[in-house]
Amino acid sequence: MSEVVMIIGYPASGKSTIAKEYFRKGYTYLNRDAVGGVILDLIPHLMKALKNSENVILDNTFPTVESRKAFIECATLPDATYQATITCEWVTTSIEDAQFNACCRMMERTGKILSPDEMKANKSPNLFPPVVLFKYKKELQRPTIAEGIALSNPVRGDLILEAVRETKGSVVAVSETDILKGQETLGRMGLYVEPTSAVVVPALKKLLDDGELARSETVVMPLTGTGLKK
Repeated sequence: MSEVVMIIGYPASGKSTIAKEYFRKGYTYLNRDAVGGVILDLIPHLMKALKNSENVILDNTFPTVESRKAFIECATLPDATYQATITCEWVTTSIEDAQFNACCRMMERTGKILSPDEMKANKSPNLFPPVVLFKYKKELQRPTIAEGIALSNPVRGDLILEAVRETKGSVVAVSETDILKGQETLGRMGLYVEPTSAVVVPALKKLLDDGELARSETVVMPLTGTGLKK
């Protein structure tokens, strides 16, 4: 099974340094600046790498849920000819440190801090004004442990709803805190699963507490992801 690692963080936060470590381990490196075009142009490259059973490191800022969504869906397509997991490595460098790094990079490459006019004429994506960092800070939607399954339009969503209706079932929403508690509960039972697999534990508790399930009933809870995923 292939692994996709998505690196998230401010520009000049040190993402590329981390990405190079993955590259040295044999991961295929994908970056919009290297490939060109827009961020979604990386999707065909990602699919090609996964079809070749390669591990992939995605090196971009990915500030919003929407910017990450297509990559999560690509890696988890149920009908794909490949199998893959996708995880996130969030580089939590502060905006102040990222700005300092950006200035150091600018000094190293140009020998000075560029003026606004020089910045406009600059063609390198690695040299940018401070407004880029503040824009990222404003747009940033922090990654969550449930993001891999918290999709507004999930794969096979229509089929899932059809199955719920045909079986007269129900849908339960649980909090991130409850998911982590569920993961801990399974861990005490000797079952090491990744967080999104642990949603079944708080969901079961909620159904029992709400009286939708009797405690005497037999319940099957699929655990679909190993805890060795990051």
